[in-house]
Amino acid sequence: MGGWVRVPVPDLDARPAPPRRASRAGAGSAGAARLAGQGDGFEPAGRRCHGGPPVPPLARHDQRGGPSQDGRHLRHDPPLTAGMANVAQLLQQGVDRLRAAGSETPRLDAELLLARAIGVDRTVVLAHPEAPVNTSSEAAFNADLDRRAAGEPVAYIRGFKEFFGLALAADPRALIPRPETERLVELAEQEVLQRLTRAPRPVRTSPLRIVDVGTGGGAVAIALAVALRRRRMLDEVSILGTDISPDALALAQENAVGHGVADHVRFLEADLLPPVIATPFDVVLANLPYVRTDAMPGLPIAASFEPSLALDGGPLGLSLIGSLLDRLPEALTHGGTALLEIGGDQAEGIAQLAAERLPDWQCQVETDLAGQPRVARVERREGGRAAA
Repeated sequence: MGGWVRVPVPDLDARPAPPRRASRAGAGSAGAARLAGQGDGFEPAGRRCHGGPPVPPLARHDQRGGPSQDGRHLRHDPPLTAGMANVAQLLQQGVDRLRAAGSETPRLDAELLLARAIGVDRTVVLAHPEAPVNTSSEAAFNADLDRRAAGEPVAYIRGFKEFFGLALAADPRALIPRPETERLVELAEQEVLQRLTRAPRPVRTSPLRIVDVGTGGGAVAIALAVALRRRRMLDEVSILGTDISPDALALAQENAVGHGVADHVRFLEADLLPPVIATPFDVVLANLPYVRTDAMPGLPIAASFEPSLALDGGPLGLSLIGSLLDRLPEALTHGGTALLEIGGDQAEGIAQLAAERLPDWQCQVETDLAGQPRVARVERREGGRAAA
């Protein structure tokens, strides 16, 4: 079992800063003050000007050598920010270093890591390029740059990854959630909503049964649960997440607790599905490994930090997906739906595999926002027979 990870409240960390709104006087300097002093009252006691209003930390060094209100000159101490690099300088150093190391997103990586080192949101860093950064924060930034330059994913360095509007704890126990997988959650939410609203549900109707196969850190199951909670429909479903890795399941449980859905999402150690399925599921979700074995060496170096078990999909990338297809006749209710994430080049492969393994079933491939094949929808045709 891994230790608990402090996951910040989701805050558009990895998105462009929104337009700034007019605010009350003094509010605009709050972010700069946090950067200059890294959140602390940086000026030593006994050195404040007498009789005047407090001076923002970023401007204090300009006041040190001027006369006080009673005409006496203050001590000519060196500015507290003397020798400190500012945000813009450190960002440029970070970008140059990460670009040389081969990062595909050096600017974004540097912004996220500097914000982490200082302890502020990325938007604050972007808004105050002139702000000085103290030496301890600079040292932390350089240490994180070392890790990133060596190939470690930014999500593992920060300890979390944004996914479907949530900040999910991320570490080497499980695969880092990918943006492409958000399409699977969108389709799952649509499927559940349709099933819950297309006809009146009598009182005491059993909850809709959903299973997330190969849940990893729980991203799909938890994102779906939170989305249904917003719609006040969470009590009408039962969600199970399965995985063969107990370490990944421990991370998933931590994420479920962190997002307040641990009472509605259960996790079970299993090879794909439970050995015995007493009651079939209405919806099966799966983001199983689908990278071809021969393509593994060509993945970005960051992938080498993730569990290979969560990436390697066998010779054609469809080995585990095929094993799951074999179990769908017992796992799905009549009229149930399976939504399976696939690679962008696997549309024909999954259609052929489904036709071979599940005669009398239908398979339709859904695309993502980029128009790439992303999710296979597999359903038993009405009146169709189960596969042998």
